Amino acid sequence: MSNVGIAIKRELFEMVPILIFFIAAFNLLVLTESLILRQYGIRVEAAISATIGALIIARVVLITDHAAITRRFQHRSLLHNVLWRAALYFVVSIAIRYAEHLIHFWRKTGSRAEANSRLLKSVVWRHALSACRSGFSSSSSCSTRSASSHASSGATAS
Repeated sequence: MSNVGIAIKRELFEMVPILIFFIAAFNLLVLTESLILRQYGIRVEAAISATIGALIIARVVLITDHAAITRRFQHRSLLHNVLWRAALYFVVSIAIRYAEHLIHFWRKTGSRAEANSRLLKSVVWRHALSACRSGFSSSSSCSTRSASSHASSGATAS
């Protein structure tokens, strides 16, 4: 087997446990959100979206692991290393989530500046900060208004 084949095989084996974790976590979040929204008559078919999100985040975690910045606290206690990596993964995942929503608005507006403005206006900061601070938030509750808020404001749900 060539070096490229060996490298791809190694990357896939490293990605499997991370991918399984994120698929389970994202699908549980989607299930919970779907059950809550069903009470109000809102249908959500996002299992594939959650799985694709898990694939993207699993790959981001692997890429971040190879960056030199992740080894900053390698020679300190395990607690420092774990906290550093958790914070780093959190920041990177928030950046990816922001980019995902920015692209959604950019396709609608055609202007990156206008897309950014609309994205920031669509965030319900009171909900985003309280949900994200508690650590029990789904991806959509930390980023934009609910579907009903979008419908009443003239925007479409993201």
